[in-house]
Amino acid sequence: MTNLIKKKIVISAVNLTEGGGREVLLSVLRAISLDRRFRAIAIVNNKSKTDLIRSTNIKYLQVPKTKKSWVNRLFFEYVFSMPISKRLNADIWLSLHDITPNVVTNKRYVYCHNIAPFYNFNFSDVKLDFKFSLFVLFYKWIYRININNNNAVFVQQSWIADKFVDFFNFNNCIVALPEEDKKLIEIQNPIINKKNINSEVLFFYPTLPRTYKNLEIIFESVNLLNKKNIKGYKVIITVKQGENKYIDYLINKYGKPNEIDLCGRLKKSQMNEYYNKCDFLLFPSKLETWGLPIREAISYNLPLLLADHQYSRSTSYGYDKVCFFNMSSARELSMIMSNVISKNDSEVFKNNSIVPDCQKKYKELASWKKLLDYVFAN
Repeated sequence: MTNLIKKKIVISAVNLTEGGGREVLLSVLRAISLDRRFRAIAIVNNKSKTDLIRSTNIKYLQVPKTKKSWVNRLFFEYVFSMPISKRLNADIWLSLHDITPNVVTNKRYVYCHNIAPFYNFNFSDVKLDFKFSLFVLFYKWIYRININNNNAVFVQQSWIADKFVDFFNFNNCIVALPEEDKKLIEIQNPIINKKNINSEVLFFYPTLPRTYKNLEIIFESVNLLNKKNIKGYKVIITVKQGENKYIDYLINKYGKPNEIDLCGRLKKSQMNEYYNKCDFLLFPSKLETWGLPIREAISYNLPLLLADHQYSRSTSYGYDKVCFFNMSSARELSMIMSNVISKNDSEVFKNNSIVPDCQKKYKELASWKKLLDYVFAN
């Protein structure tokens, strides 16, 4: 019996420490832990993190200072990665955080999941989140550097691949859906019988305190519902008071309505609890490359209230408990919320029947396992 051919793969993920990016890293590591064709070295910010995957075919290389500044990050990608790559001598280098590094390797891939280059910021964004506004301009150039040195670029949806063609004149994009094996999802997201001891209708928005996350539409909608004296609900948002200028601005403008619970960041186990006990996912973000909470909520069979955008229609495609709303209309969202609070929602949720025009332009990999199959074979 011949030995199984193994390939050494480097997973570069020094910047993925929270939110959807962290879930991308953990999902890839889970897939590799089940795939003995690979010997993996994961370059991470802090290898002592308790949530990292422990497996005999995964080793960790800690580079802890990369998130302290963008100078550190760029030094890592364009200077420090070169001697690392020579020492590791990997067959495959997969960068999970958008930037194409200077490395020596047989095959090189980059996974792009940051929306910054595609977001059209305005004066309000600059005022309330100046750092992110600079980030938008900066990332348009960062994406471009070394991009043609990749064997392929992985993106999460086909409309983003269109952007890469338009913005960067790069045509070898592959749509790699950030999905896990169904059995893994069932293990990670155990669904329990909902026993919401409160009579309130619970809306859940897992998010970060960024202006493009469009939190103001929730505050304004709650304000409109209060004017109509509509009670019996709560919106749970995973940010906290004082977190940044944007959150402070919202509280100064709208106060702290009893119907809004700013619960702060949640661990994965806490997220599972909220998905289990809440009644609706409310997701008004103006732009996402995927929208991980949408897929997570679908795995819990939650009804979805989503901002009407290409990303949300693609991510929720085929699910039959979806309602799209104008991301600029608090009045429309408040009417939808009023209907579901009062149980008058027979016409609210309709099947997502719109297929993105560009859906079949690009090669599509339907899971992390498929992505690993691709980089192993190509």
